[in-house]
Amino acid sequence: MAIHNRMRFLQGAAALLYLGPLLAGLGGYGWRVVPVFAAIFVLWLIILRPQHWPRDLGAWRAASVWAAALGAALMQVLLVAVCFGIGRGLGGIMGFLPLLHPMLPIGLSFLAIPLCRLIWDPWKAEEMDRFLDQAIQQISRPTPSDFSAADAAVSSLLALPGTAPADEVAAQLAQVLDHPQSWARLDMLVVALDRLNPNRDALRRAVILWGTGAGVVTSGRPPGTVDSAFQVAGHDPAMLRLFLPRALALIADHPTRHDSFPSPRDLAEVMDDRLPGDINDSLARLSQAVHRATPPELRDLSNDEAAELVPANLSN
Repeated sequence: MAIHNRMRFLQGAAALLYLGPLLAGLGGYGWRVVPVFAAIFVLWLIILRPQHWPRDLGAWRAASVWAAALGAALMQVLLVAVCFGIGRGLGGIMGFLPLLHPMLPIGLSFLAIPLCRLIWDPWKAEEMDRFLDQAIQQISRPTPSDFSAADAAVSSLLALPGTAPADEVAAQLAQVLDHPQSWARLDMLVVALDRLNPNRDALRRAVILWGTGAGVVTSGRPPGTVDSAFQVAGHDPAMLRLFLPRALALIADHPTRHDSFPSPRDLAEVMDDRLPGDINDSLARLSQAVHRATPPELRDLSNDEAAELVPANLSN
């Protein structure tokens, strides 16, 4: 699953978490349910960032640990109270309180916890954050010690100048991604290229060309390579002009690999009147092609939305 999709699903799980106390307030339940939701919110924090909570019982003897834990818990109580208050306010504005079983809002909030654990690997997220910090340091102040702390292969790619020869960048990228953990390295590259300010056009082009290679896509290893190439292209017209013809040819030749492509909705959301018309047209055609290739039960656009995509988004 591409990191972009994981983040989107995590946001959906967080929405369930906050929806619980809001519905409890809307249903007119008393403030006695606030501690229940506060406990669920604290458990969410522990699941999301377990490394912030000491596992050694001896560490809990320190006053600073208790202070940090108490501060986090109080913040969750405040968040629950705000959501609960908003729900009560909405109920007052509407003039009626819907009849909701007490376990419905509690169950919705609690459901966010197993979903979070299924979607999010906190240890890998911490490793990626640490890697990005070290990669930025390596780019700004290269030192040998940085390579020993981070993934040396990926860091060396990010350290390449934007004007590096295309053949050299492509060869080094292929070597870096020829690895059992290629999916994790590709995720790191996508996130780093999104966050790093220095010009990395040569590497961006190489990732787009590699991610839309027929051999890589048909093998499915790593998954979601076309989606990763799309994320690297972003809203840059030059990068989109490189990505879109290749992606259109791929979906036409390999429709069964639709799961490697960005979703039709993600493609439609990039369309903008500020982009050149040919790019918007290609985005619309790719969105419709991926929609057609995707089984009906997995589609994120209705047939009507897909059919209306072009006239709804193109001004010329």
